[in-house]
Amino acid sequence: MKTLIVLMLCGCLCAAAATAQVDPNSNGVGIYSDLGGLVNQVELEVGVPLEVYLLLTRANGTGGLVGWELDIVVPENVTIWGWNVPTPDAFVYSSPPSFAVVFPIAYPYQTAHHLMTFILIPLDSDPAQFFITGSSSSDDGDAPRYLDKMENRPGGDDMLFIEMIPYPEGMGVASFTVNPDVTPVVSASWGGVKALYR
Repeated sequence: MKTLIVLMLCGCLCAAAATAQVDPNSNGVGIYSDLGGLVNQVELEVGVPLEVYLLLTRANGTGGLVGWELDIVVPENVTIWGWNVPTPDAFVYSSPPSFAVVFPIAYPYQTAHHLMTFILIPLDSDPAQFFITGSSSSDDGDAPRYLDKMENRPGGDDMLFIEMIPYPEGMGVASFTVNPDVTPVVSASWGGVKALYR
């Protein structure tokens, strides 16, 4: 009986570890094909739409999320069907793929906070990499940021911008990739085609 309990406990712990978010760092931001922050690379056929999510993971703000700003660098071989900020009454100050979003109230932080949804469609089978950068509409640096409503400070409520770290490994590394392991197709030469019929 004790052995069975130990095995069941080990199984539960392994299952919990297997569902952990990809990004282990605080204040992470990434693009994922799931709301849990588990998948940031997908294989996808040409012309097939895929809904993806921009997530703030493991935020260490204290008062609640009241806004965010960043740019998404979209590859040329992908088209986007709509951008949707799922927060009610959010005000978007800039136009996609540059975003500056403010909320009317502070939202409690979650392990993976859903910032935005968009649908991508690959135009070819080549790898397509998305990058996250600081907002081009901001004068305050190159890093993406979120706005935290700090409470219980002397003099009342205050706001604080906190830098987000794009996953994986920060700036300059693709945050989401479509068809990362595509094998190049070798084009046939005319001589090779003629050889088939000899």
